[in-house]
Amino acid sequence: MSTRTPAIVSPVLLFLLVYVILFVVMALAVQPSSAIEFQWSALFAAIVANLVANHFYDRNEFRYGLLISPGRLLANVIGGVAMAALLVGSADLLITTLTGTRRVVGLGFPWLSVLILFTPAVLHEELLFRGYAFQKLAEKHIGLALGASSLIFAALHLGNDHVGPLALLNILLAGILLGAFYIVTRSLWFPIAAHWFWNVFSGPILGHEVSGYEEGSVFLTVDAGNALLTGGEFGIEGSALMTVVEIAALALLYRQRSLLRSRVEVSRAASA
Repeated sequence: MSTRTPAIVSPVLLFLLVYVILFVVMALAVQPSSAIEFQWSALFAAIVANLVANHFYDRNEFRYGLLISPGRLLANVIGGVAMAALLVGSADLLITTLTGTRRVVGLGFPWLSVLILFTPAVLHEELLFRGYAFQKLAEKHIGLALGASSLIFAALHLGNDHVGPLALLNILLAGILLGAFYIVTRSLWFPIAAHWFWNVFSGPILGHEVSGYEEGSVFLTVDAGNALLTGGEFGIEGSALMTVVEIAALALLYRQRSLLRSRVEVSRAASA
């Protein structure tokens, strides 16, 4: 084992230990009876775990990709929202074009649910899966960080209603995408914004189930056709067409990163 390994493993283990202990303690003490209480409790556990590991191993100097300039923050939020709109919109367009799925007017945008349920859920998952532990692992091995965090991210959804193998694959790919967004931008605001708008656009706006969870929405999506294409009762994340979109996005990100690395190497060679 290299001399750097303990410097990576120890803070990650501390992070996970604090998160699990605090999550269990809060679950027993608060006994959340609703998804809202559960998500806020989980968010609190993730925040404390990040801060404790940061305090003991990085002297509170680790920035998580959160403490950035206002201009860069705004650019990353806009970029994340635009990316989510492109990915979800592309999958939705493919579904409505290739199947008999149609859309009707719904009950309206569920502002309260977005604020008190969707938002803490996204913040919790990003701090847990793309926060301190992920970023420390990525310092050692980007592939390991992406693979481990995305596998656990997918496993977290095993208990969701109507989940199946294809849905889990898509969630795994989504986890890799969100991690790649951080790797490319070095800002946690990009995956936070992308994750948040992915959920809001697909559910409260377009009317798809969000990981099997149904909520009021601006439109209602009436599925028709093969569930393999529409996603069935799990929603758009259970569609094979979403798989195609996610794989295409990952291929483009990989190509972009490879081109960027090549340009950097050429620049260094020219200045040598």
